Amino acid sequence: MPVPMVDSTSRILLTPGPVAVPDFVLEAMRHQVIHHRSAEFRSFFAELQNGLQYVFQTQNQVLALPGSGSFGVETGMRSLFQPGDSILIPVYGKFSARWVAMARTLGLDLHTLEKPWGEFPTAVELKEKAQTIPHLKGVILTHCETSTGVNIDLEDCVSKLRQVSQELLVVADVISTAGIVPLYFDAWKLDLAVAASQKTLLNPAGTIYVAVSDRAKGNFTSERHAAHFGIYADELARGNFPYTAPVQLFYGVKAAVEFLRQKSLPVVWNEVHQRARKVRAEIVRLGGELVGACNGDSLTVFHFPGINSDVLKQLLSEEYQIEVSGAQDGWKGKYLRVAHFGWLENGETEAFLHALQQLITDLKDE
Repeated sequence: MPVPMVDSTSRILLTPGPVAVPDFVLEAMRHQVIHHRSAEFRSFFAELQNGLQYVFQTQNQVLALPGSGSFGVETGMRSLFQPGDSILIPVYGKFSARWVAMARTLGLDLHTLEKPWGEFPTAVELKEKAQTIPHLKGVILTHCETSTGVNIDLEDCVSKLRQVSQELLVVADVISTAGIVPLYFDAWKLDLAVAASQKTLLNPAGTIYVAVSDRAKGNFTSERHAAHFGIYADELARGNFPYTAPVQLFYGVKAAVEFLRQKSLPVVWNEVHQRARKVRAEIVRLGGELVGACNGDSLTVFHFPGINSDVLKQLLSEEYQIEVSGAQDGWKGKYLRVAHFGWLENGETEAFLHALQQLITDLKDE
């Protein structure tokens, strides 16, 4: 494998969020501050809305606001459900388990469909479970479980749930999939989908983007406060933002969505898919093992039998300036996670594979 031409003074970020931020996004964020109650802001905000609708493949509103992805999922629950409402959450990793903890805190009537880490619920299993729950109001789905690399078939899952009830409120965590793999908010009949800036939107963490269906807006709870999507939807309908807007962060995301539109989402999706295939094939060729189903293109979770994953992660960082992520919770120390999305335009994946080959060869010779 030829040695890729990557600047040896720079660090390569291959973690599944945050990602390296391209220069054109950093430059966009340097735009002079504008007032969030001006005509200039409303024009800019409308253009941002148009780009976000392209990313989600929707004609519905896409809310933009400060926060983390986890804040977005919790706020979605607060906005749609009241204590005592019955909801179903399939659990198959750290992040889907986080939504369960949030639901308990909010006093929801919680039902779960649990799978071991590395596995995932099928659409048929989800439908069968939903049919057993009286007065089921909503379902919280995790498109990509970033702790394990597993993707559910979101389209099929929503389709099967609609067979149970057309009125179900289907909420999706698309934090590690929006803009990365195929996602069609309108065609798949989702109600609320949460994405975050630090993934394929190629920006620093700090803002979230939430597609909202008319059915979801019709079910917003009457309470209106800063952690409720209803107030953002109401103001967006007038072209406004309810509070002081993080304009500089929005400028960065606007630059990223314009880049994605110019490149076209199918091209981006295919690039991520091909990158995932290439990385996985090389890991297997070197004697590594992929973990569980690991069926999504967003990231790969892997280990090399007989080689300490923490040591490998440290060597990648210290000797090659390449950052990957370790595993989490019960998998901590056992596996590594490498992302296939983000600003990977200058041989970063090839540099990772070259470094991995060198390190695995060295470690096996010891």
